[in-house]
Amino acid sequence: MMNDQVTLYADGEVVEFRSGIPLRRVATGRKIPALIKALKFSRSPHFTISGDPAPTDKIPQSRGGQHINEVGLKLLTTFEGCELEAYDDGVGVLTIGYGHTAGVVEGMAITQAEAEEFLRQDLEEFESYVTDLVNDGPLDLA
Repeated sequence: MMNDQVTLYADGEVVEFRSGIPLRRVATGRKIPALIKALKFSRSPHFTISGDPAPTDKIPQSRGGQHINEVGLKLLTTFEGCELEAYDDGVGVLTIGYGHTAGVVEGMAITQAEAEEFLRQDLEEFESYVTDLVNDGPLDLA
């Protein structure tokens, strides 16, 4: 991990940071189910609570967007394969299910249904990152 952290602000915003740089924010509306959902997608090992409102002018908000279709999902699960017991992915990262790594511990075992839920969670997170990058347009590398 690269100094990842999640902060819950007084206004209900959940902000994920990497090395102190805000990556995304999720508005929870101060609702517990929305908060739990927002925290499930984070890979951060650290969580803080702030009494201040989120500095939303500096934090990109995940815009959601399009999702993988059934054909893409079938292709992904076919190539990724599914392991119901935690394993080392070859570079020292514990992995389970269809490539899920967040919160995986040695000796962990899951059901097929849990593997599919982890996959849905992971896809939602990464789909929002792709959508955000596509919507932001090309990067100015000059």
